[in-house]
Amino acid sequence: MAVLAGLYQVEPWPKLLADLTPPQQVQAALLADMWQLPAVSGTAVGVLQAATDSKAMASAVLEQLLSMAAFPDCLQPVFECVLLSQYGDLEAVWASLALQESLLALPLHAMELLLASDKLKVVFAGVNP
Repeated sequence: MAVLAGLYQVEPWPKLLADLTPPQQVQAALLADMWQLPAVSGTAVGVLQAATDSKAMASAVLEQLLSMAAFPDCLQPVFECVLLSQYGDLEAVWASLALQESLLALPLHAMELLLASDKLKVVFAGVNP
């Protein structure tokens, strides 16, 4: 409904999208991409990235993105952001058995995106820089 309301300029896009839950924001971004509305999908991605500053929100968005068989390229920055919020510090991940198991259970496309990120923190024990 928010995407349709935005098309009829009921309220500005950021306001309409900010009132949605993160899973609804993901759906709005998907609809905007399917309907070829790059301004809307870009706004939705920005709102999602701002919402994922919270660990709980990031977890909800990550769960939804991982449940999808495929997602548009516009959501890739959001996916990378939530992956990094959960698994961005590999030393911390390796210190927690639960995080290790969830990291190793990631689908291949998620693991590739995480490992390709320049923001991934990797510490090599015993190596002096």
